[in-house]
Order: sequence, then structure tokens, then C-alpha cells
Amino acid sequence: MKKKEVNQELRNMTFDALVALLREERVNLQKLKFAHAITPLKEPFRIRKTRRYIAQISTELKVRNKQRQQELKLRKQQTPQPQETPQS
Repeated sequence: MKKKEVNQELRNMTFDALVALLREERVNLQKLKFAHAITPLKEPFRIRKTRRYIAQISTELKVRNKQRQQELKLRKQQTPQPQETPQS
């Protein structure tokens, strides 16, 4: 897959699906590293590609968290604050 296709695919996924995919890819990376330590892989570049894919997923999650925080901040600013009434 091309980089733009991967980025578009990640953008279309739900937040929970991205978290699950991140966990899955981290496990996959650990297995690749372990297998490479025992006997060298025929395709060692798979480790690098997996690390980069994990980075792309993490970046997308960070972007979404930042957007979510900004939305919450805007909502908080837009909601009217209850005015305190003076008590006599």
C-alpha cells in the first residue's frame, strides 16, 4: 500500500479500532524482533515497516486526542456559566 492510502485508511478507522490495531502491531513487532534475534529474518525490513506503521497509528491517535481536547475546550467556553445570585 502507498503511504497516502495507509493514512486515509487510518483516518477512516474508529478510535477504538485504532487502539486495537496499535496493540496488535506492537505485539507483531515484538514477535518479529524475537524471531530476528533467534535466526535472522529473510526480510528484516519488515521490522522497520512495522515500526513506521506503529508510528503512523500513534500519530493519528495523537491528532484525534488533540482535536477532542480542542472540541471540549470550545464547548466549555461556549456553555454559559451560571451566574451567582447575591444572597441577602
